[in-house]
Amino acid sequence: VAFVSFLLVDNGATAVVQAMRIAPWRRNRGIYSMIQQFIARNLQSNHPEVTQVQFKLFVSPQPSQLAKYELLHSKAVVSVVLPNDQLVDSMKMIRRRVEGSFSGTPPDVLGSSEVLNLFEDPNTTKCLLPKGLLVQSILPLTTHKSNLELLLQQGVIWLYSKPEDYIASSRFLSLGTPLFTVPLAEHMYQLEIDLFGTDPSLAQTHVLHQLRAAVRSLPLGGSIVCRLSTEMCLQETIENLWKGMTLFHNYTEYVLQRASPPSGKTGIRHKM
Repeated sequence: VAFVSFLLVDNGATAVVQAMRIAPWRRNRGIYSMIQQFIARNLQSNHPEVTQVQFKLFVSPQPSQLAKYELLHSKAVVSVVLPNDQLVDSMKMIRRRVEGSFSGTPPDVLGSSEVLNLFEDPNTTKCLLPKGLLVQSILPLTTHKSNLELLLQQGVIWLYSKPEDYIASSRFLSLGTPLFTVPLAEHMYQLEIDLFGTDPSLAQTHVLHQLRAAVRSLPLGGSIVCRLSTEMCLQETIENLWKGMTLFHNYTEYVLQRASPPSGKTGIRHKM
């Protein structure tokens, strides 16, 4: 009737609750509390080195939830469906819109060594990552090298626009996942793109190049559902980029929160 999973990051110091699901017909029966207690006991007995717990996803959390735990960050989510028979036209439309607003150089594709060294410059972290969090596919991570190595192992594509590539001191980073199949949807593949930075023109060109990389690896006849997360100030920019395409409204924002276990106890809240 329920399941839960968590991932240890920051070299084992942080537990990120990835999923907490309860069958609809078993909700409001105290099962959430039982799961919370189970996670707390599991962490205390098997992972005593854990010093904090982070929550992967909140959708429209209640004020009581916001007050109880530390607010880490919130981002907008804009999702779109790109059917196979519309893919060529959609890519042309996106390219025209990007070319109409951006005249700089394309972003660089970062290799493993470049990724591992990217955040050694504190200005990069300050400009791109509020509170130092690299949120990939709604997974909040610090820039600890073990976390970066984890993302590299998963085949995430890193695109980066250096300050000298654009006016002023703008920096921009995007992460794109490898395509993965959508259960119960024939020939449908999901792409998740995470944007870091606040420049509208750079945001658009990063989306274009991430989509191009995904299309190159798309199996014949496949369609794409793209879930994109970005800073709230860029939500309208991305929605305009998708204009004329099929938006997919599963949720439009997420909120990340953190609980520090007091006296060996872990407080965990998760809203479906």
